[in-house]
Amino acid sequence: MTRRSLVHLAWILAAILVLLHLDFWRPQRPTVYFGWLPEELAYRLGWMLLAWAYLEWFTRRVWSSEQLDELVEAQADAVLDRDTGETR
Repeated sequence: MTRRSLVHLAWILAAILVLLHLDFWRPQRPTVYFGWLPEELAYRLGWMLLAWAYLEWFTRRVWSSEQLDELVEAQADAVLDRDTGETR
C-alpha cells in the first residue's frame, strides 16, 4: 500500500469513527447484557476499543518513524536558524 493510500484510508477510518461516536441514529433501548452491562455502556466500550485499535494502527503504519525523523530534523534546523539569525 502506498503512503498516499494509507493517508486516505486513515482519513476515511477517522471519519467513520466520528460517525460511530455520534450515534444519533442508534435507537436507545433499555437492554442489559450479561445481566449487568447496559447497552449504551457496551456500545461506548466497543467504540473505545475500536478507537484504540485505530490509534495503534495509525501510529505504527501511517505516522511512520521516517516522518518523525524529518519533523525532528526540521524543528532542530528551525531552532538553529532562530539562534544564529540565518535563513535558508
